[in-house]
Amino acid sequence: MSLHPLKQALLTRLPELLADLLPAGKPSGKDFIVGNEQGEPGKSCVISMDGEWGGWWQDFATGNHGDIIDLIAVHHGPGIGAAARWAAGWVGRSEEHTSELQSLRHLVCRLLLEK
Repeated sequence: MSLHPLKQALLTRLPELLADLLPAGKPSGKDFIVGNEQGEPGKSCVISMDGEWGGWWQDFATGNHGDIIDLIAVHHGPGIGAAARWAAGWVGRSEEHTSELQSLRHLVCRLLLEK
């Protein structure tokens, strides 16, 4: 089981999501630029907003990097499970309404139990 359906839903609204997570950041061409993954002002963290790398980020000052779920975990963790729950709520889907998100709920629970 994967987080792929949730990631796809997030990527369709990536500019809006990044503005919510990182209000000090700014779009710059096909990227979103901010000081670091915590959202401080600056230019060392780059999040791709386009193509196959959409949602992937790297902070060139620290070397930290990851996908959109990892970035959400920085703000709404700890961990992937908490990030996935927050992200599912952010995209406006109720876990009771789709079997896909019910499967995601089971994955999140499993991830939390593994800790």
